[in-house]
Amino acid sequence: MTVRLAEHVAWREIEGETFVIDLRGRKMYGLNASGGQAWRGLERGQAVPSIVAELVPDDQSDLQPGVSRAVERFFGELQQLGLVTSDGAIELHNEVAPEQHFVPPQVVWQEELRSFGFSCALQAGQSPACTSAPTS
Repeated sequence: MTVRLAEHVAWREIEGETFVIDLRGRKMYGLNASGGQAWRGLERGQAVPSIVAELVPDDQSDLQPGVSRAVERFFGELQQLGLVTSDGAIELHNEVAPEQHFVPPQVVWQEELRSFGFSCALQAGQSPACTSAPTS
């Protein structure tokens, strides 16, 4: 399964918190720390198994199956919100049992943006929407 950031999102990490803006849907989302780490993995073009491996401590490989389900659930939620695309539907696991010493990636809040204009203050390189030069 290939998961990619949607082209109509911009994002920024500020003081360790990851903020994602849906430029079409005019919503902003906040991700928890592991959600931000998974998001950055997608931004770097990493495959899901590679992202999961980064989230599992080296000495706790027994957590891999639970972490993998949690990451797939997270990406499925992001797909439903329109923040990522995939080459197929991502299975949403009903319940993901919490693993010891692992906080599953989550969207922890969302807010509708009522007054919204597009800005690339979310620096180039952090979003495909901000990589092109402005037109006059």
